[in-house]
Amino acid sequence: MYASDLASSLPAGLRLPRLHQVDDLGADRLALWLEDVATVDTPWDLPRFGRVARLLGRLAARLTQDGCLPPLTVGAPGAGNRTWYTGRVLVAALPALREDPTWAHPLVSASADPRLRADLFELAKRVPAMLDALDQLRQMFMHGDASPQNLLVPVDDPDGFVVIDWSMGGFVAVGYDLGQLLVGLAHAGQLDVQLLPVIHDVILGSYTAGLAEEGMPVDEELVRYGFDAALVVRSAFTALPLERLAEPPTDELAERFAHRARLTRYLVDLGLSLPGMERSRHP
Repeated sequence: MYASDLASSLPAGLRLPRLHQVDDLGADRLALWLEDVATVDTPWDLPRFGRVARLLGRLAARLTQDGCLPPLTVGAPGAGNRTWYTGRVLVAALPALREDPTWAHPLVSASADPRLRADLFELAKRVPAMLDALDQLRQMFMHGDASPQNLLVPVDDPDGFVVIDWSMGGFVAVGYDLGQLLVGLAHAGQLDVQLLPVIHDVILGSYTAGLAEEGMPVDEELVRYGFDAALVVRSAFTALPLERLAEPPTDELAERFAHRARLTRYLVDLGLSLPGMERSRHP
């Protein structure tokens, strides 16, 4: 990525960290000496979410049209969604969620609402159709993990962003990058789940406008489906921190489970409200 022409395709307002040196360590290993970006300490607000969503829309359109990236970074269209689902959800998350002891654990039983288990598995039944529908949408190159944690806000340009962690980049359905932009801070416990619906609508409109600015207009309802379905596939079944069930109980851990249960409920409701496959087709 750093050796490609990626930097020249980034819209104004997005940049890479400065690359100072590359050391070849042999055995297919490289050491990258990158800028240590000094960042602002102000919290994310709606204007910042909207600003970066617009830039992510412009970025997706530019990378898709420019063909500036080396072939090995591109991958097959739609592979990102399916790889995540088969590798993380089917193999690890769903088996754990099927176990009665998971739901009987005090940390889970105290935080999950009575319908959450059944709704998760109703949603799981719908995921194969969602994946098929995502494959039918316009496929565009995405950053792949565009959470606020990977969109650094530098002190010397507080209206811009330094984009890091491109390891999950590839061709996926339009709108994909909005998913982690929306829930990244909530997943980390740094954003109230109640704020997500408002942020959702702001970034959806801004991203769609960014696509149009770069000459790749997409109907907002199709962007919405790509955004919501990809987010649900990636995050709804892994939001509960089940890997921490063996830890000694603490107030902090109980609050973490309560917060993640609220996030899971939001994602499940979002997934169950998605339209049928026939309404998500790209014309």
